[in-house]
Amino acid sequence: MILTGYRKRPAVYRLRPGTVTDSYGDPVESWTSPVRAAIPFADFSTRDADEDETSTGSSTSETATLTIRGVFDLTEEDRVEVDGLVWRVDGPPSRPTGFIVKATTVASLTRTKGRPTDG
Repeated sequence: MILTGYRKRPAVYRLRPGTVTDSYGDPVESWTSPVRAAIPFADFSTRDADEDETSTGSSTSETATLTIRGVFDLTEEDRVEVDGLVWRVDGPPSRPTGFIVKATTVASLTRTKGRPTDG
């Protein structure tokens, strides 16, 4: 029996900055070693990519939607890792509620590949 409709869900994690010590000995937030938390019941879907070419280089911006079944602590300052790729949360996540939708967290994500070169 072939299950053509089967789709493996990617591993999805919320990333928050970790804490490191600066040159003065004070603790500061840093993305060098973020704190990871698994996001259960997450559905990730990509959308279109936009290419931006300038005289200093080119970059491609991708967008995606993350839908989490249930309430999950996700803020616009967080980042999301999906199958090893890191995405930024684009704006505050929404939490629509209604008769059918009991508790859901929905976030728009963006990721930029490449960056303008110094020329």
